[in-house]
Amino acid sequence: ELDTLPHPAYDLVERFLDRYHFRMMTGPGARYFIVEGSRGCQYNCSFCTQCVHWKHTWRTKSAKRLADEFEYLQERYGGGESFFWLADDNFMLAHRGAEFCDAMDRPVLREATSWFVQARADDIANMEAVVPNLRRIGCRWILLGIEHNSDQVLDELGKRSSAAIARKAVRILNESDVFSQATFIIGSRTETAASVEALREFVVDIDPALPIFM
Repeated sequence: ELDTLPHPAYDLVERFLDRYHFRMMTGPGARYFIVEGSRGCQYNCSFCTQCVHWKHTWRTKSAKRLADEFEYLQERYGGGESFFWLADDNFMLAHRGAEFCDAMDRPVLREATSWFVQARADDIANMEAVVPNLRRIGCRWILLGIEHNSDQVLDELGKRSSAAIARKAVRILNESDVFSQATFIIGSRTETAASVEALREFVVDIDPALPIFM
């Protein structure tokens, strides 16, 4: 029951907090915090260690508990602008997105905090109406694991998604003013020079703000 865990012991590193930063998205004076919102993922992508580590389960703190934790850290240690790295392997937007938006809609959070999270492209595509609300409550950055433009490769990776879904998800983030980071995998069993070139062209076409190739 993750809601029963105490708040992170930032008092142990409080004197060092000014040395932590995420200046790609915040100013030099912003405080930087890592918050664990959930553990695990219910999917089974073949390249992912986390699914195996957490035995293909997903457990989460409640939306209220997460908002309370953000507020506690901001009031106790923030002292100005803060950036929160929500360390979930998969935010599971379809399961808690709307509820999380409601819980986070607090003046102390709306006015002084911004945050980052990882999410699946299909969740973004299916929950398009929620994304502007995420931006309104401070979500500036979302990382999508798109992996490839080939649906065949995605099937081989166990991704349970498609290139069309990825294209829609990146468009939604870009139109909602949420920084779109996207990760891609080169070197699947059937990869060729031609398929790598096709992936490059796909990435240029969908235009994520920060593509990462691995």
